[in-house]
Amino acid sequence: MTEDFITGTRSDWEKFQTFCTAMPRLVLNPVHQWAHLELQRVFGIDTVLSPATAKMVWEETQRQFRERGDLGVRDILRAFHYEVVCSTDDPADSLEAHAAFAALPATGLAVYPTFRPDLAMALDQPEVKFLPWLKLIGDGLREIDCLCSRFGGGLAVSSRFFPRSGCASLGSWNGALPAIFCHRRGSGNSLRPSTTR
Repeated sequence: MTEDFITGTRSDWEKFQTFCTAMPRLVLNPVHQWAHLELQRVFGIDTVLSPATAKMVWEETQRQFRERGDLGVRDILRAFHYEVVCSTDDPADSLEAHAAFAALPATGLAVYPTFRPDLAMALDQPEVKFLPWLKLIGDGLREIDCLCSRFGGGLAVSSRFFPRSGCASLGSWNGALPAIFCHRRGSGNSLRPSTTR
């Protein structure tokens, strides 16, 4: 299975078929349980996902999407009593979807971005991931001698932009996360993370 069948350019049907092909190998994985819970709770389908059932499940869910009026993303989140959704966002993301959602009438659902500069760490794949991403974050950076200052500056600008869209840094949670991640060892001493960012 290649990335093209997961996040790539393949059709939704091809991606779903590939997902169903993987299901028999995921029996003890939470993804297997979550997928079946969602099928049952959202669509009323109790069929076990597999290559043999993929087409039937696909056709039934597509029929329900066409005929039911309560299967939009917000409808499903509301049905499951979600109050907060946090998306995974790259520093190069424009966050336009967050602005568009914020402009909608209040629904009781909060949607916040998270600051995930994963591609900044993709130095092991420079041609495929890091350099194309660097061009986005660095505004078409071409001069290698200003790489460090422009790269760090690009991340700093993004990290200031994200809070305006609702992204809270760990440091602004007033000690909540250190309390959550506090562990005890046999000696009974509390251990806290050295930094919260």
